[in-house]
Amino acid sequence: MKLIGSIAAALFVVTPLAAQEIVKIRGAAPSLPPAGKWVGSSKPLRIEEMRGKVVIVHFWHEGSRICKLNSVVLKEWVSRYTSTGLTVIGVHGPDFENTPALPAIEKQAKDWAKVSPTVIDETDLSLNDWRVNQVPTLFLIDKKGQKRYSWEGQIVFKRNRGDLLLAAKIDELLKEK
Repeated sequence: MKLIGSIAAALFVVTPLAAQEIVKIRGAAPSLPPAGKWVGSSKPLRIEEMRGKVVIVHFWHEGSRICKLNSVVLKEWVSRYTSTGLTVIGVHGPDFENTPALPAIEKQAKDWAKVSPTVIDETDLSLNDWRVNQVPTLFLIDKKGQKRYSWEGQIVFKRNRGDLLLAAKIDELLKEK
């Protein structure tokens, strides 16, 4: 019984680290939520209209400490890469158990929109379309509108420097024709 408990404890400790990796994916990027409320953009944004740019779609949730930590890295990338063709878009998806009040979500979305536009999606359609398993999750979309990489969870976690790994992938996608 002690052995089973030790194995379960080890899996619990290792699992968050195992999830901290870039996942290579392929396929057309789904649409962004058409019916959501956009903050920081005068009109709904469409992946199809961003061909020729590298796009990060960042699924976040108000009240998440990890999402706030990730926003620091995303803000740095916006200032570093926007002039070279990177666009970052935030998507606030619902959390049906712990959804904050809409004014709190809008306040955070307005703060985030100072850096990048974000959409508040009150349905789970975008989460399903993008196959988001947890929040935060980000997707790197290439210049042709194809999903290429994803990252779930905290970008910088202890010695795991996902920011450096993802920056290398951003550089790779920006160099492609």
